[in-house]
Amino acid sequence: LIRVHDFPGSFGAGSMNEVIDSMTKTGQMSIEKREESRQRTDSLLKEQLGEHTDEEEGLWRALLAFATHDMAILRGAFGNPKRVITTAIVPGFPSKTSWMKVIHSTILSILDYGKAKCSFEIGGPPRTWFDEELAAYCSNQTISIKFPYPWIKNEPTIVEQTRTKNGGFETSFTTYSYEEAFKREHLHFLGCLEKNIEPRTSGIEGKKDLEFL
Repeated sequence: LIRVHDFPGSFGAGSMNEVIDSMTKTGQMSIEKREESRQRTDSLLKEQLGEHTDEEEGLWRALLAFATHDMAILRGAFGNPKRVITTAIVPGFPSKTSWMKVIHSTILSILDYGKAKCSFEIGGPPRTWFDEELAAYCSNQTISIKFPYPWIKNEPTIVEQTRTKNGGFETSFTTYSYEEAFKREHLHFLGCLEKNIEPRTSGIEGKKDLEFL
């Protein structure tokens, strides 16, 4: 079993709404600009989804806002899933912000990797902690990568391994890196521009991520 779990809490779909609300209250953004931004977002969503419900909009935002990272991680580690076996939606509740109402729902999918299957869990309520993990469950060991909250500097990325040993088991924790992943992505992209080379994740691969989502 492969498991992708990403419940980013208030870092996810609600955070941009909260920032825009705060900017409006403090005068950093006019009500007119906020309305212009909302209408533009509405227009883009209708272009992509057609007529849609608030719940469908929330799900689409979740897939584009942070599940793209998880799909890139999943495909980078295990390659392309063969197909989506099934997807279930756990209904959520609306955000409390005024800029854009978002329904915080959960998406549960089972992806087919042949002998292995992947549980892809995205969304969840706007909690106050960050919860993102990629795990692989094998016959004699489990390996997981726990990703840190993206906006706290020098938070470590932890790799946890539990394996059978001498009739029992042992668990080890390895600090893989203290470098922030988004910063590394930006530096890599800038290096590609400067040297005119292809990024590790190309536009073609990014499109494949979106197609699976």
